[in-house]
This record gives sequence, C-alpha cells and structure tokens, in this order.
Amino acid sequence: RKVEILGYLLLLSAPNYLKPISGPVKVGELLMSPVGAGTWAWGNQFLWQYKKDDDVILKSAYDYMASNNLINWYDTADSYGTGSLSGRSESLLGQFDSETAKKPKKPVYFCTKLAPFPWRIGKQSMIDT
Repeated sequence: RKVEILGYLLLLSAPNYLKPISGPVKVGELLMSPVGAGTWAWGNQFLWQYKKDDDVILKSAYDYMASNNLINWYDTADSYGTGSLSGRSESLLGQFDSETAKKPKKPVYFCTKLAPFPWRIGKQSMIDT
C-alpha cells in the first residue's frame, strides 16, 4: 500500500513530460494516439523471418486497431522489407487501409521516411523514391 501511495504522490509531483498520457496527443494540427505501430518486420525476412502468409495476421491486427480506434498512426519506411520485398510495409499499409471494412472514426496517419542509401544521389533520386 505504501508503494502505491508513494507512486501516486510521485506522479502528482512529476513534471508533465513524466506523467502518463491518456487520450490523443496533439502534434501540430494532428491528433494522434499516444502509441503507434511500427512496421519494420513487415517484409523483413532477414531479421524478422517474415512470410507472405503473415499478411492475413497483419491485416487482422490492422483492422482491429483501426475499427476500435486503438491507434491511428503507423511508422514505416521505404526500406522496410528485404530484397524483392523492399517497401513491403508501405504497400501493405496502403492495401489494408483501402480494404478496411469498418473505416476508423478518426484519420489514420502513415509516418514514413526515406533511407539515405549511397546510390540515392541528388534531389531527383529522393523524389523518384
């Protein structure tokens, strides 16, 4: 009981950045869930032993999260995936979003980035990607 009370008192006196987040977080003009989903493993056979058969499970998880408004953003990148599956996470997110039967009540955000591979030289190579 002492531990519970001490924890509660510490929480009350903690600066805002240490307090638990409940509800959406405002990022610029966007309201985002406090936690998102990372998609690095989607398509990565080398580190995560991804198989295309996993797509059914990933789709089910995406639908569940979206239809229950649990999260509304996903971290992805063009390099998520290995070999011929490079960019697989972005492709799957686009596919899942267009196929979701029960559309989420709030917008879904896809936060992506480009890997600065050595062969990407100049502005046009980034645009082409």
